[in-house]
Amino acid sequence: MRFSSNNASGPWFILFAAVLWGTTGTAQGLAPSGATPLTVGTIRLAIGGLSLLVLAIFRKQFSSGNRWPLSHIFISAFFVASYQLCFFAAVA
Repeated sequence: MRFSSNNASGPWFILFAAVLWGTTGTAQGLAPSGATPLTVGTIRLAIGGLSLLVLAIFRKQFSSGNRWPLSHIFISAFFVASYQLCFFAAVA
């Protein structure tokens, strides 16, 4: 699949996100018996964050010369991390 910014790739990204969304229960179900919600959420965030970093580098998003709004990045990271912890604690 070629990643592009045209509108035709939108449905593929949505489908891919839906497939990944469906792995949340599987991730906790296949985790070792002593794994806490914090551990499962942290591992998922690490895998997802690294994947997004590789995608951003591949698409040359870092070399575009635009400054990334760090406050927005940290606020978003906080809420994504909070979601992971709260979700896995709720379905434990």
